[in-house]
Amino acid sequence: MAFKGLRAAGVAVALMMAAGPAWAQDPGMLKFWTTCGACHTLDSSGGHSKGPNLWGMVGKTLGAIPRFATYSTAMKEAAGRGTVWTEELLDRWLQNPQAMVPGNEMGFSLDAAADRAAVIGFLRTQR
Repeated sequence: MAFKGLRAAGVAVALMMAAGPAWAQDPGMLKFWTTCGACHTLDSSGGHSKGPNLWGMVGKTLGAIPRFATYSTAMKEAAGRGTVWTEELLDRWLQNPQAMVPGNEMGFSLDAAADRAAVIGFLRTQR
């Protein structure tokens, strides 16, 4: 499993380098692909990785991204409540996913508010 994450991160870095200076001008894109990209995809095809594809996620129901079959029980229960991903909710999630949805499988967080804001800003553009 660790190899798959490293491979995904390596591919992300290669794509950023091929894209030229665009990634360097968008700190959210850089932070996303060097952290979140190890487990998440981000494209309009809808394909998933270890975590769900995050394309167009802002405004979608928490725990209910189509065709992602391996949500934890905690995330499935959250989906049943109909909570929608807003920028404020994403900030809470990225800061401490376990506090927001105890028992979910995401063990990663972003401590710095600036990093969270940058990633959220980048995700908002991915539609």
